[in-house]
Amino acid sequence: GEVRIEEEERKEKLRIDEEQRLERLRIEEEERRERVRIDEEEQRREKKAAEKAERLERKRMEEERRRAKKEAEKAEQLENKRAEEERRRAKKAAEEAKRLKKKQLEKEQH
Repeated sequence: GEVRIEEEERKEKLRIDEEQRLERLRIEEEERRERVRIDEEEQRREKKAAEKAERLERKRMEEERRRAKKEAEKAEQLENKRAEEERRRAKKAAEEAKRLKKKQLEKEQH
């Protein structure tokens, strides 16, 4: 009878050990899954942040291009205006010189 009781106790201890081992494995697997989930979440957040940064950078560059284009157009307009003024002055000066020359010739003829 003593041997049978020891055998039962040994079997019970093995059963408890096995349950505890399975419980530890289950907990380890849960923890592993949780770490994987957290890692995936972190990767999604990082990807989202990177995409947002990229969008903002593209928007900034587009605004910079627009501003530069506007400035170039403004500079071109000013240059055209200046050149037109220069042409008008030159024309006026030429007409004035012509008028003076004509006046001089008329004086010399009289």
